[in-house]
Amino acid sequence: MQTIPVNQSNVYFSDKMFANHAAINFIWNFFNVLSHKSDTGNPYKFFDDVVAKKIISKRRKPLLTATKDSILNNPKPNVILIIWESLTAKVVGSLGGEPHVTENLNRLSKEGILFTNFYANGDRTDKGIPAILSGYYPQPTKSIMKMPNKTRSLPMLPQKMIDLGYETSFYHGGDLNFGNMNTYLRNSGITHFVDGDDFDKKDWNSKWGAHDHIFMKRFADDLKGAQKEPFFKIALTLTSHEPYEIIGDYKFGKDTDENKFRSAHAYTDQVIGDFIENAKQQPWYKNTLIIIIADHGHRSPKHEGVFNSPKKFKIPMLWLGVLCNKKASK
Repeated sequence: MQTIPVNQSNVYFSDKMFANHAAINFIWNFFNVLSHKSDTGNPYKFFDDVVAKKIISKRRKPLLTATKDSILNNPKPNVILIIWESLTAKVVGSLGGEPHVTENLNRLSKEGILFTNFYANGDRTDKGIPAILSGYYPQPTKSIMKMPNKTRSLPMLPQKMIDLGYETSFYHGGDLNFGNMNTYLRNSGITHFVDGDDFDKKDWNSKWGAHDHIFMKRFADDLKGAQKEPFFKIALTLTSHEPYEIIGDYKFGKDTDENKFRSAHAYTDQVIGDFIENAKQQPWYKNTLIIIIADHGHRSPKHEGVFNSPKKFKIPMLWLGVLCNKKASK
C-alpha cells in the first residue's frame, strides 16, 4: 500500500524506450489494460455531425496573424521553465487577484513580460504538464499522461529543444510516478532527472515530497557557476499542493484550507523570489530566459459565480531575463 498507485512509471528507467518496454511486467500490463478500458463515447457531442459543422462554419473566425518581431535579444537563449503548483490568478496581485499573497511575483512582473490573458487547460497536474510541453488539449474523463502508449505520439517540446542542441533536465521534489509522469517525461526525450529520491526524507512534507525551499536550493546549487549552454531546465514545485504543509510561519494563518492555500503560495513566492535574485548573480543569467508558469488553475480561493468559470482556470505566465525586449511585445 502506498500514496501513489503502481503504474508503468515505476519501471521506466532508461532513455531507450525498448528497454523501458521490456521492463514492464507483461502480465501486470495485460490486466492493467483490461481494467482501464477507454470510453469510446464523446461526452461533448450534443449535435449530429451535419448540424455541428454548420454551426462551426458560421462562427469560425480567421486565425490571427502573428508578428515576426522577436521579444528576445538572443535567438537561442538558455531557458529555465519554473512550473508553479496550483498558482491561480486569483492570488496574483499583478493579475488583479489578492494583492498580498505573491508579493515577489507582483514585483517581478514589472521587470519582465506578464501575460495577462493566459489560461490553464484544467485543474490537475497530469493535465497541465502535457498542455505546457505538448500543447495538448484536456480530455473530459481521461488523462493522456496516464496512457504511455499514446504519449509516445505527442509532439514534445523537450525533444524539439534537444534537436536544437539543448541540454535538458527535469527537477521535481516528489515522486515522478505520480500520474505516470515518468513515462511521459522519458518519452519527451529528457534524460537527466532529479526527483524526490534525491532528497532526505526529513526534508519531505507528510505526503508529496521535499519542501520547495529545499528543492529550489538544490536546483540553484546545480546551476551555480559555468553551465554547458544552451540548456533547457524544468523545475516543478509542489509545496502549494494540498495539504499545504510549509516550514515557518503561515502568513495568512491555517484556520481554514483557503488560508493554508494562501500561506503556502506566499511561502513558494518567497522561495522563487530568492531563486531569481540568486540567478541574477550567475554568469549564465545574461543569456537566459526564465519563464514562470502555473501548471493549472484551482478552486481556491472560492470565487463568486459559476464553479468552472474562467476565473478558476486563469493563471500567470511571466517571462524574465535580460533577453526580454519589452518594446517588441507591445
